[in-house]
Amino acid sequence: MPQLRDRLSTALTNGTKPPEEYVGTLGPWLDFLNLDVDTYLATADFSRVSEDGDDDGPVMVDLAKLEATLKEHTDKRQELLDQLPSSPINAGLWLIDVTEVA
Repeated sequence: MPQLRDRLSTALTNGTKPPEEYVGTLGPWLDFLNLDVDTYLATADFSRVSEDGDDDGPVMVDLAKLEATLKEHTDKRQELLDQLPSSPINAGLWLIDVTEVA
């Protein structure tokens, strides 16, 4: 019986390698995927100093910086979506389906 248990354990351990390798391909995207939007927005600074230097006036938004950041994130999102497979991947014991990500 120990032989069967060892074979099963080895098969299950080896069966997890393909999905782990696939998840490894997402490495460059982990920071982007794990971005906490609330924290990011709380720390992002899109303000600019008013022309007269008065900090008591209304907050001035640096629209160019905001637009550049939005474009960067939109481009990253599209690049990630372009790299995801359009159909499920058979990874041994696992079926990896990321077709609903959008």
